[in-house]
Amino acid sequence: LTAGLIAAPAVTAPAAAATAVTVTPNPWYAGEEFQGWGTSLVWFANATGDYPADVRQDLYDKLFTADGLDLNIARYNIGGGHASDVEDYLRPGGAVEGWWQPDATGELYGAPTTHANAATVRAAFDPADDRFYDLDADATQRWWVEQLTADDQITHWETFANSAPWFMTENGYVSGGFDASAEQLRPDQVDAFAQYLVRVSEELEDAHGITVDTIDPLNEPNTNYWGTTLRDGVPVGGRQEGMHVGPARQADLIDALAGHLRAPGTTTDAVVSAMDETNPGTFVRNWEAYDAQTRANVDQLNVHTYGTGGRQTVRDLAKVADKPLWMSEVEGSWVNGWNPASIVNGLGLAGRIHDDLRELESDAWVFWQPVEDLWNMEPQGENLNWGGVFIDLDCRWYGEGDDRVFASERRVEAAGGDWSEVEACHVETNTKYDTTRNFTHFIRPGDRVIATDSVVTTAALSADGTSTSLVHTNASTQPVTLTVDLAKFGTVAPGATATPYVTTQSPADEPSANALVEGDAVAVDAAARTVTLTLPAQSVSSIVLDGVHGVAEDAAAIADGHTYQLTGVQSGKALTAADATTATTITTPGTTAEAVRPQLWTAHAVAPGRLDGTKRFVLEATDGRVLGATTAGTDLRSTSVEAAAAEPATRWIVSSTEGRSFAFVNEGIGQALEVGGQSTAENAGVGVYGSNGGANQRWYPRDVAATGVSPVAVSTTVGVAPVLPATVVPTYRWGTGPAATVVWDEVPASAWAQAGQVTVTGTATDVYGASLPVTGTVDVGGFTVTDPVSVTAYEGSTLAQVQAAAPAVVPARVGASTATFDTPVTWDWSGVTDASFAAQGVVAVPGTAESNETGAEPVTATLNVVVTARASANIVPLPTTTASATFTEPGYSIENTRNGNR
Repeated sequence: LTAGLIAAPAVTAPAAAATAVTVTPNPWYAGEEFQGWGTSLVWFANATGDYPADVRQDLYDKLFTADGLDLNIARYNIGGGHASDVEDYLRPGGAVEGWWQPDATGELYGAPTTHANAATVRAAFDPADDRFYDLDADATQRWWVEQLTADDQITHWETFANSAPWFMTENGYVSGGFDASAEQLRPDQVDAFAQYLVRVSEELEDAHGITVDTIDPLNEPNTNYWGTTLRDGVPVGGRQEGMHVGPARQADLIDALAGHLRAPGTTTDAVVSAMDETNPGTFVRNWEAYDAQTRANVDQLNVHTYGTGGRQTVRDLAKVADKPLWMSEVEGSWVNGWNPASIVNGLGLAGRIHDDLRELESDAWVFWQPVEDLWNMEPQGENLNWGGVFIDLDCRWYGEGDDRVFASERRVEAAGGDWSEVEACHVETNTKYDTTRNFTHFIRPGDRVIATDSVVTTAALSADGTSTSLVHTNASTQPVTLTVDLAKFGTVAPGATATPYVTTQSPADEPSANALVEGDAVAVDAAARTVTLTLPAQSVSSIVLDGVHGVAEDAAAIADGHTYQLTGVQSGKALTAADATTATTITTPGTTAEAVRPQLWTAHAVAPGRLDGTKRFVLEATDGRVLGATTAGTDLRSTSVEAAAAEPATRWIVSSTEGRSFAFVNEGIGQALEVGGQSTAENAGVGVYGSNGGANQRWYPRDVAATGVSPVAVSTTVGVAPVLPATVVPTYRWGTGPAATVVWDEVPASAWAQAGQVTVTGTATDVYGASLPVTGTVDVGGFTVTDPVSVTAYEGSTLAQVQAAAPAVVPARVGASTATFDTPVTWDWSGVTDASFAAQGVVAVPGTAESNETGAEPVTATLNVVVTARASANIVPLPTTTASATFTEPGYSIENTRNGNR
């Protein structure tokens, strides 16, 4: 405020006031080259591969063209197939044809391929003999393979199985065991099933000219999802292929598959991916049951996120294994009941993608299938919102000639057989389709996803190195003013711009009308290195930052050769080198050199392995020992940094979800540094435990290299030597540190003989042992003016309330100096009453401030009381608001209580 009265502010309360949000991406923490977005081809491909060309093409366009989802990863389902005499009982599209050769006469197998002859068929089947294969099988799913090959759309092919062929299972059915928790893959068929998968993958390559990159032999195996129900000896459920396989048999199958893929004569170069478990927690249980050889046989880790707890555990297991990680399947429904027009569906899926990419750091993100059976999703079916693209999966032709209709059998049946009254089969989309394209169009294969400090913002560096893209979800019912802090980027070019592409809810009768609406380009403030955009309520926005790329020199949270205090997120205490028995503890961040010394760790970068995005370090204590770990806990080893860099037990992988706090995961044992029992006690022990992202496993790295010293400004009167401070406050990248003792250079007494400003210099030594130059200013002379001060009061405030809020000091200046010095003030409340604050405006209260010169007259002061309208605001979704809980059910984040989605 300037001196004197100020104009009364125009106070309004708009219905949709924008919430201010700031997001800081950090390109230093970048993942692997993103492999892309994908889908499995079942069940929709199995059902639609023989649909009319125009219908099929419309569906294809929605999924695989640049205007559609633009998916580039496809997972081909190798079916198990029913026995020849089993009438299909699975959901439409769910009965995927097997590649074994049906035999009605028994000439090939010694008996017909009927369910009762499972043992005979099993004994005769030779997985190495092509006579036992139908190499023309599965024509409908393979139409999609052929089309995708012709368009050169797919950059990664994966084959996978939901069930082994019927005769390789315990009960002869592909929908699971009669006991859904019992082993369904026969132990004597493990090797034959592995060979079957390899042979089918080889034939797909030969027939269609594709390259199968990975083969996953399992799907959600260690679950009780897959069960077969009989009625009068006839199967009536479940509804899809699946089989329970426990960890031991999983390992047998993985080992067998890896062996056959490496065997002489195998023509595919595919490798094993596994194990497509339903959630990260179950994945971890399976993985931990595998021995070292089985883990080595898995070249790519695949996990689903139908449950969300344990993402960070799987993330770090993949980094320790130095292998790619896929989120290989998920879908869901975020609205109760069929409601394709609701933007909440699209916001829900966007949130899942944000969370998967942030916490799992997956190298690819793959749908179960974005296409769902329209009839089944509507109220007469499951009444859900799975999928983003819809078409009936049981369509066939009715009638002849120009009057014929390609329609759903179930709809015709519901219409009493009157097919002329039934709408022809067609493709529809919902809001999940719209918001997914905000990701798939702007985070592309070859890009690198980078850290942001926002759970609703995903950012990626472009593969060509010229731009950065962000996807931001605003699930709240208020608009947001989004400021993107670009300080950590290496280049913010002159003329850089931010262009938004915004998706909001479209009218029910105009799907996608409000999807990917391009906004005006906004100029980036290159000097401030920020850009600000206003984004609407309940929206997903892609923002292309042209001219913003690279990594700033000071962006690294942990830099090679730098020394750090590692401060616990949960404890607030520093990781400390202790005695040989305890090795590491936590202690209060030191304020003296002696206390700080055991809290300092020098980070030495280790060369990347197969995954060049994984950051690994050796941590060296001040006495030269390096930090290591075994399953018994941490230890300090007397070895060289070079030797430690070659030893997994002394290499530490750093992982983060926001680029500010980090887990340190020991590469030798795959466990993270953890404060035991979430203790905050002084000298509490620090050991190792399975990485889980907990606050007691995360650490803030405080680089102890000072960036400067807080300004020093003092005042004195003419002829009086000033009292200079004995300590100064050093500054660091993370804030201010402990006070540092300063030694001031001598200044002659004549410097204080006249009014003016005198510069003084000195040298400070911080607690970390660094010498810091210090410069201060001394204003010589008496106070001549004070700056006006203000307080804000609501309409109807009382005099007593305002008096209680009034400051006891005001900033005073010597002449035209920019420095201010607090001095006591006395306010004159005479003439001010409760009525003074009844209406909006500004009430000026005079006062007198003490001079710094003995016997001098007081200095005039002014207090401006700004009276404003009462207002309220929802603080819950603000980034400055935090939420915590003593317990949450696994998979249910406390953040979901404040994300605006009720």
